[in-house]
Amino acid sequence: MNKFLLLFGLILISTYSRAQHTFPENNDAFLQNEVATVRITINPDSLAALLDLSIYSEEKEYSAQFKYESSNFNQTIPAVGFRLRGNTSLYSQKKSFKISFNTFTPNGEWQGLEKMNLNGSHNDPSMIRAKLSWESIKNNGLPGSRSSFISLYINDEYRGLYSNIEHIDEVFASSYFDGTGDGNLYKCTYPSNLKFINNNPDSYKFISGSRRAYELNTNNWLDDYSDLANFIKVLNQTEISELPCALEQIFNVDNYLKVAALDVLMGNWDNYIFNKNNFYLYHNQLTGQFEYIPYDLDNTWGIDWVNQNWISRDIYNWSQENESRPLYTRLLEVPEFRSRFSFYIKQFATSTMHEDTVANSVNQMLTLISPAAALDSYRTFDYGFTFEDFQNSGTIPWGNQVEEAIIPFITARNASTLAQVEEAATPFGKIVGWIEGVLDSNPIMRAYCKNCMADSIGWEYSTDGINWSLGSSLQDNGVSPDTLANDNVFSAIVNNATTGNEFKFRFFSITNGNNYYWPCSPLAAYLGVYPDGLVINEVMSSNQSTIADELGGFADWIELYNGNSSAQSLNGYFLTDNPNKPYKFPLPAETIGLAGFKLFWADSDEETGRNHCNFNVSAAGEPLWIVKAVANGYKVTNYKNLPSMSPDVSYGRILDGNDNWTFFSPSTPNGTNNPIGIAEINSKSWKPFPNPTNSTLSFNQNVSIIKVTDLTGKVVALKYNCNLIDLSHLSASVYFLNADGQVFKVIKN
Repeated sequence: MNKFLLLFGLILISTYSRAQHTFPENNDAFLQNEVATVRITINPDSLAALLDLSIYSEEKEYSAQFKYESSNFNQTIPAVGFRLRGNTSLYSQKKSFKISFNTFTPNGEWQGLEKMNLNGSHNDPSMIRAKLSWESIKNNGLPGSRSSFISLYINDEYRGLYSNIEHIDEVFASSYFDGTGDGNLYKCTYPSNLKFINNNPDSYKFISGSRRAYELNTNNWLDDYSDLANFIKVLNQTEISELPCALEQIFNVDNYLKVAALDVLMGNWDNYIFNKNNFYLYHNQLTGQFEYIPYDLDNTWGIDWVNQNWISRDIYNWSQENESRPLYTRLLEVPEFRSRFSFYIKQFATSTMHEDTVANSVNQMLTLISPAAALDSYRTFDYGFTFEDFQNSGTIPWGNQVEEAIIPFITARNASTLAQVEEAATPFGKIVGWIEGVLDSNPIMRAYCKNCMADSIGWEYSTDGINWSLGSSLQDNGVSPDTLANDNVFSAIVNNATTGNEFKFRFFSITNGNNYYWPCSPLAAYLGVYPDGLVINEVMSSNQSTIADELGGFADWIELYNGNSSAQSLNGYFLTDNPNKPYKFPLPAETIGLAGFKLFWADSDEETGRNHCNFNVSAAGEPLWIVKAVANGYKVTNYKNLPSMSPDVSYGRILDGNDNWTFFSPSTPNGTNNPIGIAEINSKSWKPFPNPTNSTLSFNQNVSIIKVTDLTGKVVALKYNCNLIDLSHLSASVYFLNADGQVFKVIKN
């Protein structure tokens, strides 16, 4: 196959349009200059049941009508899922709610969202602390939920002013990270301290309250915690001197240090560092690194429920005394990481988190939402907040849990922080690199580096891991293959790529005359296809009546065949129909016997069972790949570009495991391919004649290549650029003739 298929370890093939760190803009769902209106219409009995905590179920969603009104547009969705959300807020008078657009409409979405979180901010007289926190995250170039304000009506009753917070799910992960959202997304709640338990991944599935502390929100059908267990093991058990190299390959350390710096500046204590709570971990499929994502940011900016002085608390000892928080404490034991953390503390305190900047945001938000807040009677039910309390919330503390007003808090917090912060060197830019695999062209090298302080990034490669060659430098000048100038994504062509070789590579930047490498252990890539006996043997993309699955449904199917000399384990193999998602469908840890078959249903219904893929096969034709995970990487072991297929006609190898393909009717799912079932299906108007023949076969036009094989797959006749071929030397039998990709069954008398 004269195409490059580039697959590499720890990182994923991706299109540049989905390069990391390109965050979605605020759209009509997140208006910044007005308070939109959401109207929920729900059966009164359903509403009463939803609000009755004696029968409350987090899984129970009630059908409701959703209507969104703004100056830009109005839109109504007839049926959405509607339920309560939150933890302690469940028991408040002013409830928080979740709206789901895909509960009653398969793959339903609105404005690119599957869900909408409406937070009541019942314990905050200002009702802006959560949004102020999210804006601080996003203003510092970090992935965080988009947010806005809305007025909520339920059955035409005004329920008050709410924060609309972007839901963190696979859609979020796709938009903010890797363009796929296929990685494991863990919602981490109390007591998620990231301490090492043991080497068994299932040990991290422990229950706290009514749910797992580390709750897997994607790929539930696999329920595989191996990646999380490995991350926690590396974090806890690696020697401090080795931790930077080991951890930065599997975790976005730099982004986390920035989040940690913002946490201590905004007084966020209901987080990982202090309360082992309220964060997500996403396994980024572009870089192979875990990403830290904060959430639930309302207990900030001077709100305290645990009797601590958040203004003066030590920025280097933010966690609870005598409790382990390895992601914070171990990182601060590394001099380089501690220096970077200190740098970000000082940078943020004197820029985006400066009291003047914060005061400006506070005043703008309070002015924007003041009319909606004045009408919000539900705001008063829990703590008796008055409208005067709301108006003064930026500058005057309310008391009780609201120990500090927002602006005085950040003024005092910054003063305390800057008095504590250690001197820190300016951190050089951290590189994160990957390769985009492209067909019929050389691969493209990409690297993201925001503060590299260099005009270009270097990279080097090796085919033996010993001898290294310098690749052409990566540029951020907008000249092909670089797509956009000055976007901090540097690009170069991989020249002289050779198929069939392992290809190790690493990146470096030059700062102050020194080379800084990433990663410290080179990544691995593999060019080409590496056959190992496990093959795609037969496929049907329009199964209407041929074979039913275990539930009686008729779905696309893919048959694998073991052409090895012994049994073949499927553990570590993947099926995919998308080169941007090589890890798309992990095969089950089963074994195919010698010359055995395994059938998979391609029905996008992976939760039905482990033999059901998370994709369909297009009846119009598309490629399929088998991918195998290997040390420090993975490689393609089998590839087939499928043609279009008619209903109940399959496309398969003429003989099991050989290289000649044709159409079958009847097909042979889970059985030996039978030449008798070859279907005469052609997109060409011509056929060879006469058939049967005792000498020559002719065509009514020239054919580029004619290849004839016997029943064993052996080529017995071959001719180029002709309209006939002589078969007189062959013995009487059945043969297969391949003419420009079209296969015919031929009988030689």
